[in-house]
Amino acid sequence: MSEQERIVATALAQQLHTVVFEEDWFKGLLLHVQDVSAEHASRSNPGGTSSAAGQVGHVLYWLRLGQRWLKGEDVEGDQNDSFTTTHVNGAQWQALQAELQAEVESFQQAVVAIQDWDSRKLNTVLNQLTHLAYHAGSIIQILKATA
Repeated sequence: MSEQERIVATALAQQLHTVVFEEDWFKGLLLHVQDVSAEHASRSNPGGTSSAAGQVGHVLYWLRLGQRWLKGEDVEGDQNDSFTTTHVNGAQWQALQAELQAEVESFQQAVVAIQDWDSRKLNTVLNQLTHLAYHAGSIIQILKATA
């Protein structure tokens, strides 16, 4: 890996970490949901979109596929399959958050480990980063609307 590729990979991995785990100029996705009850996380948004739990499940689904894309697999996701989580109990909610944390950390490690960057890998990482940021905002809005 060239020095330039290492710098890009490190910066992308750091941004993934920020979007999910840190309180920077905005609060990371997991910081928003860590103290939310399972009951609140299961409330459907009055605007017709899914619950906060559904959004977390959706992000997790696409991160898992992103990992496979980085490995070069040709997989297709299904938007309907990505929103199968709607209601969670306490244990399920905690497990979902733990799974998201583990998947983001694994994705970060995969990004840093990329040796040969190409447009597919770069697009996959940027797509995941944008997707995580978008849904962090969606989750915030859903939690406010259902408070």
